[in-house]
Amino acid sequence: MTEPRRPDVLIVDDEPSWREVLEVLLLPEEYSLRFASSGIQALEEARGRCPDLVLLDVMMPGMDGFQVCRALREQRETGEVPVVMITALEDRQSRIAGVEAGADDFVSKPFDRMELRARIRTILKLDRFRRLCTERSRFQKLIERSREGYLILDPRGRVSFANPTARTLLELPDPSSPSFLLEEWLGQEWVRRPLGEAEGRAPGACLLVRPRREGAPPVWLCLDRPLDEAEPSEERVFRVRDVSAEMGLCRSRGTFQVLVNHKLRTPLSAALAGAQVLQGRRDGKEDPCLRAVSSSLERLAAEIRGVLAYTEALGGSGFGAPFPLAELKPLVEGLRVDLGLADPVDCALETSLEEATVPLSREVLQTLLAELLGNAVKFHPRGVPRLELEARREGDRGVLLLRDDGVRLSPGQLGRVFHPYFQGERGFTGETAGMGLGLSLVEVLVLEAGGRCVLTNREDRPGVQVRLELPLQERA
Repeated sequence: MTEPRRPDVLIVDDEPSWREVLEVLLLPEEYSLRFASSGIQALEEARGRCPDLVLLDVMMPGMDGFQVCRALREQRETGEVPVVMITALEDRQSRIAGVEAGADDFVSKPFDRMELRARIRTILKLDRFRRLCTERSRFQKLIERSREGYLILDPRGRVSFANPTARTLLELPDPSSPSFLLEEWLGQEWVRRPLGEAEGRAPGACLLVRPRREGAPPVWLCLDRPLDEAEPSEERVFRVRDVSAEMGLCRSRGTFQVLVNHKLRTPLSAALAGAQVLQGRRDGKEDPCLRAVSSSLERLAAEIRGVLAYTEALGGSGFGAPFPLAELKPLVEGLRVDLGLADPVDCALETSLEEATVPLSREVLQTLLAELLGNAVKFHPRGVPRLELEARREGDRGVLLLRDDGVRLSPGQLGRVFHPYFQGERGFTGETAGMGLGLSLVEVLVLEAGGRCVLTNREDRPGVQVRLELPLQERA
């Protein structure tokens, strides 16, 4: 553990006997003592390392104490150092001259030892307090002008401080308004998505998503704890950052991938078809090299299809007309046929949802469900899952529950399934075909629509359950 720094006291007196007296007097106080025998030497010592306090004799040959004090005040480095003048002068005019020179206090020779110690302690404490106040003022100005938002919550969760950036990002009320609970203020306007250690965040960090409004894009904020965890009885500091640009970058990257992959798909399909034709001309004799080429082309085509599934909905055009849930069963049946699933999906739609819509277009919802159904097939031990899709109403929200009978995931895998390129199945059967991009897409699009996305293990049997929660609107 680092020892606290001892206060640095510079003693200036041309009389060696008085320097010795002050040294004996102040040694028990555990100060770091330095000495100067003239005004010139005192200024050199102070410029080399600024002291915390100067004990300055007035009557010295050459440069007297008044001149030394004025010189200290004129220097930027020493302009605020406390100066205590030790003088044998008792007249009123001398004290006025000392004040005008910038002295903070006076001690008369001969002095009372207890009084001198007490005065030095008090001045050092006041100077530390002054410096703390100055640093706090500078810090507050920095925070007020910061492009990042900062919040301070009291132990009950009430906002006790918010800088202008935080107030703008979270649309908080005026600072003169009564204190309020942050959770209540966020209310239904913002969707919270916790961030854990897997994302490299401290406990309590989360994403706040304000779904897209008419004519306005969604807003993504990151709320985290930049300081160490506070005690439950202490105030907590939060940082608020606008990460909408980063999310937009993800969308732009996805759009770029779409353009590139569309350019690749046509020549790749032609190459794959040519390899199959050549293999057919071998009169039933399998050519290992040709088979390897064909297999590699098939795998590359599968990879490109996986990337396209992830990027097509990120181009910004997926939030068109709301999807009527009455058409959910035909949509799922069409996906089953496209995916080549032999068994039908057990799809149940609550009657109260037949006149309701969700704020996702048909194309987006089809992309999301195709990814979820495809994952169920890909990660099933035998590749033939039994699938159940239940749609029900919970208040003003529609909930889609997709269940399979595949494998359970570990807690660590459950915490990372929505990360791009993470494949929870790797440890089960080795590398799988596909890029591991889809679940990240599912979560992003659901959050931007004002919903939530949760994946858990099934309680009744092996397998997982994906819960998609979306706002409901009644069809006109």
